[in-house]
Amino acid sequence: MYKMMMFVLLALVVVAVIFFTTDSKTEKILLGGVNQKESAPIASDWKEFTARSGNFKALLPSDPQYARQGVEIPNSDKKRRYDLYASEKVNGTVFMISISTYPPEIDTSDVPQMLQGALTELMQGNPDNKLLKQEDTIYQNQPALEFTIENDPFKVEGIAFMVGKALYVLSYTARTTDFNPAEYKHFIDSFVLLSKKDAVK
Repeated sequence: MYKMMMFVLLALVVVAVIFFTTDSKTEKILLGGVNQKESAPIASDWKEFTARSGNFKALLPSDPQYARQGVEIPNSDKKRRYDLYASEKVNGTVFMISISTYPPEIDTSDVPQMLQGALTELMQGNPDNKLLKQEDTIYQNQPALEFTIENDPFKVEGIAFMVGKALYVLSYTARTTDFNPAEYKHFIDSFVLLSKKDAVK
């Protein structure tokens, strides 16, 4: 029950993020990189997961749950496709990959605004969210925003970036007592964008 509740809550949060990413009134809030403090070792039994679309692969601690939905774009009769993959450890720590794909006719050229909008809405999803740090960075050769959010007893580390019309958000959510910066780094370092020729048939 806890696992399903966690997955549903995360899905709802990310759907909210996607829904509002086109809003122009966003503040520039992003956070810094991985905390370098001592952390527990990473289990060696993580598995490589490849999305059936062939868009990416990543190492995850468990087979991810998957959700897909069409989300209306504000002030438009168009929808964007939202895909969510969530992998959970026994202790409730969740590794999430979400992709919001916009139709060709929607202008997504202002990448900083798109990324900042996603983070702003993530923060607004719960008034108890606290932004600990933010940072503009480069990830997968793309401009990106890396962030850390805390909402006791949980802490979220993540990064948002765009590839063409697709807005990716990779995040790591854990109880503060279980938070392991090395796990987050291992997760995002393992993420690889793939060409269509590598798609799983």
